[in-house]
Amino acid sequence: SDHTGDLQLQQRAVRTSLARVLVSSGTPMILGGDEMMRTQRCNNNAFNLDAPSMWLDPQLAVTHADLVTFAARLLRFRQDHASLRRRTFFDGSDHDQNGLADITWHRDDGSVADGAYLNDPAHHFLGFRIDGEEVGDAAVSLYVAYNGWAQPVLATLPASLVGRTWVRAADTA
Repeated sequence: SDHTGDLQLQQRAVRTSLARVLVSSGTPMILGGDEMMRTQRCNNNAFNLDAPSMWLDPQLAVTHADLVTFAARLLRFRQDHASLRRRTFFDGSDHDQNGLADITWHRDDGSVADGAYLNDPAHHFLGFRIDGEEVGDAAVSLYVAYNGWAQPVLATLPASLVGRTWVRAADTA
């Protein structure tokens, strides 16, 4: 088997998982070592066993320095964007009358996803756009695209606001 390819897939899965957690609403539930591929070797309660196999190996931070850097950048991104740390849940309304709902869900073609799209298990792509102005975010709008399929998906971004352009902040691929 191709161990290099396997490691690359694992690292991409870690980046995707970290990104998904850090752009989600609520408190990010991450564990020390997640950013460097730490494992508890299938022990869901590592506090019940004091053994070297459960200890955090600082060498992992060196081995997976690129993942540690990626996690640090995502944490900074979350800190810099108030729209990712809202105190109220989204309801799909335009509360500040700027023409954008607080959140909209999107298909891979950039159009708004309807119930039929969201309920169809054949669709592996989902994007969402958050109106940052509602909470005083420095970014007028944030867009997150998620491909839950093993194959690449060509995604079209929703139209940007007049005078604005999209800028990629992170890419887990």
